[in-house]
Amino acid sequence: MRARDRFVIDTVRSAGIPLCGVIGGGYSRDVEAVAARHAILFETAAYFA
Repeated sequence: MRARDRFVIDTVRSAGIPLCGVIGGGYSRDVEAVAARHAILFETAAYFA
């Protein structure tokens, strides 16, 4: 997921297109695992900030 997010954010920013991230897929009962997956988007976006 991290590589995918990095690719998408880099591609969209390079094209000068605004980007909005939406978190999905939080259907697991393992709250920590869901939070860790969701954090990937924020960590990856912070890399480009």
